[in-house]
Amino acid sequence: MGFLAPAWLYGLTALAVPLAIHLWSRRKARVIPVGSVRLLEGLPPIAHRTVALEDVWLLLLRLALLAAVVLALAGAFLPAGGPDGPEHRVLVAADVARSSVVAGIVDSLSDAGAEIETFAVDPWSAIAIAADSLPEGSRVTVVSPLNGARFRGVRPRVHVAVEWLPVDPPSRDAEPSHADLVTSIVVADGAHAADARYLRAALASIAEGHGDSVVEGDSSTTPAPGVWLFWLRSDAVPAGVMAAVERGATLFQLTAPGPAAPPTRLALGAGPSDRRVILHHLGLDSLAGHTLWRDGGGRPVLTVARAASGRHFRLAGRLDPSWSDLVLLPAFPLALERLLHGPPPPPPGRLTLAQALPRTIDGPSPTPAGASLVTPLWILAVLLFLADRVMALRRSAA
Repeated sequence: MGFLAPAWLYGLTALAVPLAIHLWSRRKARVIPVGSVRLLEGLPPIAHRTVALEDVWLLLLRLALLAAVVLALAGAFLPAGGPDGPEHRVLVAADVARSSVVAGIVDSLSDAGAEIETFAVDPWSAIAIAADSLPEGSRVTVVSPLNGARFRGVRPRVHVAVEWLPVDPPSRDAEPSHADLVTSIVVADGAHAADARYLRAALASIAEGHGDSVVEGDSSTTPAPGVWLFWLRSDAVPAGVMAAVERGATLFQLTAPGPAAPPTRLALGAGPSDRRVILHHLGLDSLAGHTLWRDGGGRPVLTVARAASGRHFRLAGRLDPSWSDLVLLPAFPLALERLLHGPPPPPPGRLTLAQALPRTIDGPSPTPAGASLVTPLWILAVLLFLADRVMALRRSAA
């Protein structure tokens, strides 16, 4: 049971009033005149009256009447069926649901316990409908493009937290252009098997959407210009690879993470989903180059530096959950896609996140999901009052 105005529940303390009245009320003794006290000789001794409940049914009736009035004033309602705690619902635009990148995001969120729904109406209507059926503290994640033509009506006001994972609208091109294709080579040793597994899964989901190639390499692999080499090994990068980077290849290297520390946040600069990325190690201040990702203390986590015609990315840490939960979240393939292909150009009429996100209402939901008990409680209070009057009249007549 929930309450719209729980402050009224303090009125239940008034239940002590009729109880006290029934306990302490006494009928005045009737005075009987007698001619002589000798007439009282031989009568049984006077029994002193003790404090006891009288008319128990009448007392219970009045207590129930008072409780019904208080619950009605508190706005009692029965929550809708489902989990008692907050829920996480993911709304996926129907026209992008079949995208490989979106499918990877949805699978990750589903594995984390989120409820997945697709919608064909405008995003604002879908958010409003979902928010009306969710309890307090719930969260809605929207996976949809931000094209202005998708939005209709007025931006809604909801009582749940809403975050947006913007994706590209479905492309009408049959094949991606050759210039947009990226070849990625993953070179890993046994100590980085978990890192390689998560990286390959993210690269594979990106490759399906862009037509990229993902291949395996070894310590002797030398990338060609324009090729990405992911170095997931403990040993140093060979001189031949560094020479290839200077000729135009791109190197992504894992460096030793900092010491274990209290968990902190990772800022990817890619949207509201960054808030849940947790780091279990500190970044290293000695990373050279331009900082792309930072931890909660402002220390660099991912940097990029120019090496003649190529680029050298350095990640302070690992790509497995023991270092960060980034690889378990849909933000990972999206952030990796931005590194490989750059941010997509905004289509005409595209909304910003601030324009697309609905406004949040502070405080409890004005229309909680479930059945209101206010009207039944007022009806019950009236019936109990009538029953109280009938019982009181019968008692007076007796």
